[in-house]
Amino acid sequence: MRRTPIWSLPRRWSAARPRRTLWALVGGARTPGCCGQVEEAAISRERQRLIRDLHDAVNQIHAVGLIAEVLPRIYERNPEQGRQRLEELGALTQEVSAQMQALILELQPAVLADAALPDLLRQLGQSAYRRARIPVKVEVDEHWVALPVEVREASYHVAREALNNVARHSGANKGGLALVCPETGVRLIIEDDGVGFDPGDTGPGRLGFRIMREQAASLGATLDVHSAPGKGTRIVMSWSPPAGPPSR
Repeated sequence: MRRTPIWSLPRRWSAARPRRTLWALVGGARTPGCCGQVEEAAISRERQRLIRDLHDAVNQIHAVGLIAEVLPRIYERNPEQGRQRLEELGALTQEVSAQMQALILELQPAVLADAALPDLLRQLGQSAYRRARIPVKVEVDEHWVALPVEVREASYHVAREALNNVARHSGANKGGLALVCPETGVRLIIEDDGVGFDPGDTGPGRLGFRIMREQAASLGATLDVHSAPGKGTRIVMSWSPPAGPPSR
């Protein structure tokens, strides 16, 4: 029988982490003081990520136009090569569509907040396949529980960034995404059999990992990254609900 408790977060905890809405990203209300500076840095990185994703999508749309423009001439000279380019055009169009759908979802905070986490994770797995033709097996614990909205959103963002890395950089043949629900809390596991990397490398190309760590830290969750060159990658985010006040 499926367990469906909804944890009630202490007010001091939920109020301490303002939800990152589109209003905040485009320059809405600010939080003063040190917490405000931390939040500003996180919002700035989120803006950078959105700009990066939009830039990639625009470049791909441009590539679709270029391929479509030259495709008739290629087909006239070499029908076989023309068919190959047509297949590439179809794959690229699916990739652009997947990226735009994900961006539209993220720019509608209410939709993201109301969606069930297993549905969001399945969409991410499908998107990764459409973008990079890497099959991602999505497994959801049959005893999955209804989670606080902050946990659902952070889990979605961690899974999204991890699968972005799989699609962009891993060179993997396959990936996996699992939502495990122990008696309390939740564990999110993303893995691939790709080229791997050195987790100690904190260079400028690690924006996605910084976003993942920020999302986990905002919940008081842990984020463990296991990888090595040639050994694939496994990322695990673990969260447990905060302890309530002691009973009298």
